[in-house]
Amino acid sequence: MPAHYNRPPAAVTTPSGYSGITHRLAFSRVKLGAWLSVLLGFHLQALAASPVWKVETSDRQLYLAGSIHLLRAGDYPLPAAFERAYAHSDLVVLESDVSASGQPEFQQRLSQASRLPGGQRLDQHLSPAVWQRLVERFEQWGIDHDFVAHLRPAMAAMTLTLVELRHLGVNLGGVDQHFSQRARADGKTLRFLETLDQQLGFMTALDQENPDEILKQTLDEITRIETLFDLIMSHWRAGQVDDMERLLVTPMQQTFPRIHQQILVERNRAWMPQLEVFLESPVTELVIVGSAHLVGEEGLLNRLAQDGYRLTQLE
Repeated sequence: MPAHYNRPPAAVTTPSGYSGITHRLAFSRVKLGAWLSVLLGFHLQALAASPVWKVETSDRQLYLAGSIHLLRAGDYPLPAAFERAYAHSDLVVLESDVSASGQPEFQQRLSQASRLPGGQRLDQHLSPAVWQRLVERFEQWGIDHDFVAHLRPAMAAMTLTLVELRHLGVNLGGVDQHFSQRARADGKTLRFLETLDQQLGFMTALDQENPDEILKQTLDEITRIETLFDLIMSHWRAGQVDDMERLLVTPMQQTFPRIHQQILVERNRAWMPQLEVFLESPVTELVIVGSAHLVGEEGLLNRLAQDGYRLTQLE
């Protein structure tokens, strides 16, 4: 096997530069209970299983895999099922173009979309107690509170989560970035389920919840982020679907139902016709999406099964 097959992507940069990681964090869906499930993203059954499925019709197939968007160096190599699916696929399908999300032009647009409009400040939307806790947490990592003061509430929560993860060594691009680089190096075709403009538009949905509640929950639960991340990684590598639904999807559904509807349910509905087109094609695709999109009643796995497709979890 060539050495680059198991080589992790490059490390991500600090929050001040985003480098596309805060953007990916926004659509990966993790919360340390309810909010981290909105922010990071993961999944999925039996001890020898994996987060990769083969989806089949009578004479067509694709592979559907769950991504974790941020990883540690020790999380590589990825589960072997990814390699098997990649080797048998003619093209790779991702949520969006992760390589383009790191380009300066998009970074500038992301930075603008991340900031409150009209010169507003975040402390105007928060109680004094929550604002003070937020400032103290950022200053602990050497980040000036003036940078935080102009962020939208959801982006402030995501940036705080990103900073905490970086200090745990979770500073590498994840599964989607890995296979984006692999496909380009190997000359495989890349396709995308959404445009970057669409993903920027989804960011507004994250601010529909009470900003004080979003940041209070993030601050309350950030102290156990290391334990949660280890648990998520364990369940993800073993393909334990029910556990990942319990950890990530259920808390979001119960605590932030509007975000669950817009960020998971509605996007899954929009993706299903695209998956059905892929399943009519004579070529084989490897489709990689955030793991929270796969699990639960509204997840892609259940939707595909209900539509009559045959699903086999790779071991």
